[in-house]
Amino acid sequence: KLYIVGTGGLICQGDPQRLVNGSFTCTFQSAAGSTADLNAVFGLPDGHVYAVGNQGTVLSLDEDGVWRRKDVTGSPNVDLYGVWGQSPELVVAVGNGGSFLLRSGTKPRQGPPPPSSHR
Repeated sequence: KLYIVGTGGLICQGDPQRLVNGSFTCTFQSAAGSTADLNAVFGLPDGHVYAVGNQGTVLSLDEDGVWRRKDVTGSPNVDLYGVWGQSPELVVAVGNGGSFLLRSGTKPRQGPPPPSSHR
């Protein structure tokens, strides 16, 4: 599956093969209660998918196909622009000013700020 994220928390899901042959159509989805702009999406081969966006928004696609907002320890209010993971237990999101969030285990948490020389 191909996921595209954007303004107002909208998530588009479609078939990547149809994108190649020019007949791509989208099923629009959103996470309940989330209207922040989404800036990046990443999926693992096992089907776990994560999206991140403005105001510290972190979403994940549940096994039942529903997008849910994830609470992040420390409640960061930074815009997130990238997300990558090695497994469902190890996912990293990066954002403004060198900020990052780390999911190591079952709950996401805010990482330490970078050294001032790297901001």
